[in-house]
Amino acid sequence: MKQADEKPAATYDLDSLSQANLAKIYGTVMDIEDKLQVNPASTVEIDWYFRNRPKAIEDLDRLECRMDALIFLQNWGVISNHNCNRYTPMTGEPIWVSVNIPEFQKFKQKIVEVYEAREGRRASANSLSDLPAEQMPIREDTNVVYEIKLTSSREILINNLVLARPEFGSENEIVFRYLFDNPNRTVKLDELQKRMGDQAIKKNLHKIVENLGFQGDLKDALFSVTKDSILFRNPIRKEDMKKLGKDWLRIPRS
Repeated sequence: MKQADEKPAATYDLDSLSQANLAKIYGTVMDIEDKLQVNPASTVEIDWYFRNRPKAIEDLDRLECRMDALIFLQNWGVISNHNCNRYTPMTGEPIWVSVNIPEFQKFKQKIVEVYEAREGRRASANSLSDLPAEQMPIREDTNVVYEIKLTSSREILINNLVLARPEFGSENEIVFRYLFDNPNRTVKLDELQKRMGDQAIKKNLHKIVENLGFQGDLKDALFSVTKDSILFRNPIRKEDMKKLGKDWLRIPRS
């Protein structure tokens, strides 16, 4: 059942999502749609892996992508419940999803439009790769001062300098990966706990951020943290530095 304080999914600005996050949600929506076409029931069963798997997530963990997408859809009232967790592949059971069909149909129309438009732009951009180097357009955002990246080997980089490399599957790694995939919005502690599955969050959010190498000015610039919520800002632009009243940030030695 949709909560009273939730916005209709069709009004959500999907353009703000990264390509990977958009692809996760699109693939999950299309898997659900395939089931609804056969049997338009309010509860459907899908696999934990993607049958409609966009290229943007081919190299990503399939279960993590599925879980991220289902959490997003539940937060926005498109679905009301699901049983997917970190142990789903081991049980061999399908994922059942309770679908809010009217909201789902509105959301599906929206995400198909955004995804197909984004893919069209990507295809046009890729066609430029055949041009000689001197004809390639320059598209650098010169307003970005600091940017955090997360490598496939779990290294957290700021302007290509290594800050930390959390252990795979650890509390620090799971929390940061989720924040990295959901920048510039407030994430509630309950939402993070859902992402952790059966593994409880034991440390407070301030401690997790500091364990990841974000301390002092760096922490203040990139994070807003309370007892029950956290916001990760990425990237940091010139106007953000002006608001902070700083010309540069002290980056701790790794």
